[in-house]
Amino acid sequence: MKEVKAIVHEDVFKNLKRSKKKSENFTLFYKVRDFQNSKKKEPDEDKSRQINVGFILPKKIVKKSSTRNLIKRWGRELARRNLTYTHILLSIRTLPRYNSNCAKKSLYSELRHLVND
Repeated sequence: MKEVKAIVHEDVFKNLKRSKKKSENFTLFYKVRDFQNSKKKEPDEDKSRQINVGFILPKKIVKKSSTRNLIKRWGRELARRNLTYTHILLSIRTLPRYNSNCAKKSLYSELRHLVND
């Protein structure tokens, strides 16, 4: 099972700014896993399964805490399922109105396509 940890070091944030993907509402900063080095013998196999995840969800954009928690939950679950990244930083740009279940599903599918593609 993959372990998801928070990004805490400032130098990691600086390195993540180099590679990013954008969608209509989200920006994803990432670091790709090096598969060539992961095939070699590593003394600590837990580090190969570890994914560091960070979120930038300002209260000015996402006012309700339940919505912020929902987006964090979605991001952590998508990070666990993905094998290509070691570091993920998810930032929200705008939050559309999503009062219906259809709008929630479209927001989740946008996030899923951003992380999985």
